[in-house]
Amino acid sequence: MLDQTWQIPSAVALHDLEPDMAERLASSFQLIPALPMVAWCRGCFGCWVKTPGKCLIDDRVSDLAEKFAKGPRMVVISRLVFGGLSPAVKAFFDRSISYILPFFRLVDNHMRHERRYEPKLAIRYLFYGNSDEAERDLAQRMAKANIVNLDGRLEDVEFHQSAEALIKALAARKPEAAEKGQSMAEEPGAKAGQDRPARSVAREASNEDSRHQRKP
Repeated sequence: MLDQTWQIPSAVALHDLEPDMAERLASSFQLIPALPMVAWCRGCFGCWVKTPGKCLIDDRVSDLAEKFAKGPRMVVISRLVFGGLSPAVKAFFDRSISYILPFFRLVDNHMRHERRYEPKLAIRYLFYGNSDEAERDLAQRMAKANIVNLDGRLEDVEFHQSAEALIKALAARKPEAAEKGQSMAEEPGAKAGQDRPARSVAREASNEDSRHQRKP
């Protein structure tokens, strides 16, 4: 559930929604629109070695890593495209590598980048659009892989039939329901099989996250 801790000023929402739909979320989140689409990452690593923490491409995404760090919670709203993020949201994520440092550390026999910012970023993915089980499984694995790369924490991954259904689901979630631990499917008026969130991967991600904690 998205309770008060996932709303302004503690949460940002990176999204690819049309402006009129995004406006309906403006009172709940600090919105970061992925549209119009931004330039792709050039892979120059200037945000690591020349202007640490800031992209060399001078546009509205140059300070994206700092925006990510202001949360420290982020909701990613994206159309599901072949089991992954939409091109617009993917371009944003590719431009956020300055969120992590160029330095490496060994975690479970894998090389991982260190974080530039504190505290650890928590991300919740909300996908919309028609999908099948294979696409949803791929999206969940992608989300967990992104979290590992960012040294963050995955809160949940959800899937909705449409952007409109997603907006309505967010609007229907009340803080009191979150306090009672109710899921969206348990809220009054919810019907089985209609726009249910995907099975939660938060517990699995939490277990994975614990394995990646730094040792003192």
